[in-house]
Order: sequence, then C-alpha cells, then structure tokens
Amino acid sequence: MKTAFDEFPMRHGLLYDYSHNQFPTKLYAYTGEPMTFHKSENTVFVYASAPTEVLVQSPFGDMIPYTLLAGMYLSGSMVRILSGKGIAIERLGYSGQFMLGGPIEQKGRLKYIDGCTDSLLIPPVKYGDPCLNALYFPAGIDQTAHTHPSMRVGMIVSGKGECVT
Repeated sequence: MKTAFDEFPMRHGLLYDYSHNQFPTKLYAYTGEPMTFHKSENTVFVYASAPTEVLVQSPFGDMIPYTLLAGMYLSGSMVRILSGKGIAIERLGYSGQFMLGGPIEQKGRLKYIDGCTDSLLIPPVKYGDPCLNALYFPAGIDQTAHTHPSMRVGMIVSGKGECVT
C-alpha cells in the first residue's frame, strides 16, 4: 500500500518514480553533478536551493544559459542542470511553458488553511495542469488534516518541520 507521505534524503539522482501514477511524475535531487532532461513531451519544474547553472531550451530552439540564485525556479522541457543544488520535478506527458522566476518571497500572498499562506509561482495553463507553489507555515502550526485530489511534492527550504499523517 502506498503511503500518503514519503521522505527522501537530498542525494543526487532519481529519488522516486511516480510514472505509473494518475499524475505521472518523477522526483529528482541535484547536488552538484550535471543532470539532463531532454524529452519535449515532458516538463521539468526546477527549484534551486543553492546557486545553480542551467541551460534551458528557448521557444526558438536555442539553449540559453541561466544562473538560478537560491530560491529561484523555472519550468521547461529541455533542461540541462550543470551545477548547484535543489530539486527537479519531471511531469511526464505534459508540455508546459518555459517560465523563470524568484527568488521566492518570505511570506505567501494567498491565505491558506490554519494561518498558512501560499504563492502560486508557476500557474497551471488550464484546469488540471501541474503548477509550482510555495507554501508557508507559521511557527508552531498544527495544520488541520486534509487531502488533495492530485500529487504534491514539497521541499522545506527554510526552518524545520514534521509531517504527521
């Protein structure tokens, strides 16, 4: 039976393969070594927890170099991570748009459950598409148990916490 929550160490490479899920997804960590995503029918969401050098294919087909500072993020189909540290979430069978943003803010812009806040970093293009959010928990929060209709991947980027299911 699949658990509601899995915890992964921050080690380079594929952390979990959810490709047989209703929302086929692969979760990776990168910790300094190169990593390449090259399938145009998939979209990769990258979050940099340390400065990260990447090459991303533009809508015109050329590979453009970017330096993501800690807290920056991007989405694209053809992505080569050259160095840095962070996570990459590959959504299989979804052709998303190239977007670049960040660094994330200190507090979310939208109200969420039990005093938490949320910011939509990379929005879904249409209903049901994947997206990238930043979720913020106030200190000492004991959030009300709830479920979501789709997959969630999270990374603690500052502070500490515990997920109890």
